[in-house]
Amino acid sequence: MLTHTAQLTLRMHPHNAGYNQIFQELLAPVAFRDTRANVIVLHLPDLVRNAIKDDGKPDDQQHKTAAEMGRDMENHVRLLCLSLLSKLEAEPHRHLVLVLCPWPDDVIPLASSCARAAHQINTSLTTSSGPIHVVLPEELKDLVDGGEIFDAVADKLGHVPFSNELLCAIATAAARRLNCEIGEPAIKVLAVDCDNTLWANAVADVGPHGLAIEVAAASSPI
Repeated sequence: MLTHTAQLTLRMHPHNAGYNQIFQELLAPVAFRDTRANVIVLHLPDLVRNAIKDDGKPDDQQHKTAAEMGRDMENHVRLLCLSLLSKLEAEPHRHLVLVLCPWPDDVIPLASSCARAAHQINTSLTTSSGPIHVVLPEELKDLVDGGEIFDAVADKLGHVPFSNELLCAIATAAARRLNCEIGEPAIKVLAVDCDNTLWANAVADVGPHGLAIEVAAASSPI
């Protein structure tokens, strides 16, 4: 992320929230107050991770079915959307990029719940008038372009389920949105040598009527 923002001259000094602290950060009185922009990277199954064992199956000790965990996820998502909209209403000039990461359909028993939750977030936030951008999982998959998405070892060791390829895709998508909102306007300059380049002869020697313009040059957008 820092590499992208530096190349785009966004002049940002990122501050990372603590692990699994999205709601706590949003409830803080100073949330969004001292920032130019905010990025939230959300892996929907993490909202109910405590009710899922490492093998992807519901934990019997939690006594919750997939349907019950799905309802829990929907409640978490509803609270998240309300919290974000409330904060952005109070701080309307603080841009937000919410990245919805892919989830492993073949492991998590909540694939359909994740899909509904992603649709709920996208609908709730993008229809608001606030400066919100939602990056959907499909865009990240396209950026990875067939590469590895998940890393089971990293997920087991540190609850970071994504490959380096997907992490790069997340940073790229977020940086693109931030650049559109807070990046400096691009300065575009096109310097072209005209005499004996775009046309034959030199204007100073033969005048404008003595120039020979080839067909290819005549059809150029320049």
